[in-house]
Amino acid sequence: CKRSAAFFIGCTQPEMGCVMPNLSKTFDPNALRFWRRSVNLTQGQVALKLGTATSQISLWERGLAHPKPEQVKKLETILKVPSLVRRCE
Repeated sequence: CKRSAAFFIGCTQPEMGCVMPNLSKTFDPNALRFWRRSVNLTQGQVALKLGTATSQISLWERGLAHPKPEQVKKLETILKVPSLVRRCE
């Protein structure tokens, strides 16, 4: 997968239709921070809306951890981003 301005879920098995997520290789922590700031939300506000700890958002933004696919979907809604998932080509 190619990287883009938004972070996305990559695929470990493109021959299987890109259904296997591999966040450690394709998650862009800087993009999470960019999109969060673009809608004027703090880490705490995003954490509250997502139902997780502020420290978890901080870990994601520093690249020390990665959100689960279901958390990515919720982040898309919270950050008003059409899609944070990109399929392998």
